Amino acid sequence: MRAFKKITFVLGILCILSLVIVLLAGRLGTIIQGVEAQSHGYARSGESPFDPAKFGVPDQLAGYRVLAVLNETNYACLRTGEKHLVLLSSEANLHDYLSSSDPNSIKQALHAANLDEYASWGWDIVGPGTTQEQLIQQLELSNNLNKSNGCPVPLGGVPTPSK
Repeated sequence: MRAFKKITFVLGILCILSLVIVLLAGRLGTIIQGVEAQSHGYARSGESPFDPAKFGVPDQLAGYRVLAVLNETNYACLRTGEKHLVLLSSEANLHDYLSSSDPNSIKQALHAANLDEYASWGWDIVGPGTTQEQLIQQLELSNNLNKSNGCPVPLGGVPTPSK
């Protein structure tokens, strides 16, 4: 009987230790995620320098999800007053996008949101499956390269000086 009590006691301790380990592992995961986000310079997605809300841009424009907004303060190769949207395609593939895209609808949506008065807008469409996190990592990498090496020469244009 005494051996049974010892086994029950040891099993109880092991269960408690297992619960503590599970709780600590969950907390550690949260801490690691926070550190990873802070290594990008922001702790929450709303704090990204590319966050559309910072520029008064809605989450959706002309049926496209707005993943990021670039301007001269968060991207080295843009001129003052120039803003660039990165939109997520809702079409399943390139062929569907090319056959159904309507650039005028994006221009109209910018105008309807009163966003075209003080800025010159451009945009890129990225494919389905691109996450905002992936895009921001690429933008940060590209921006750092531009700051280090200068801006690429635009087709048919003059190189933009790096900042």
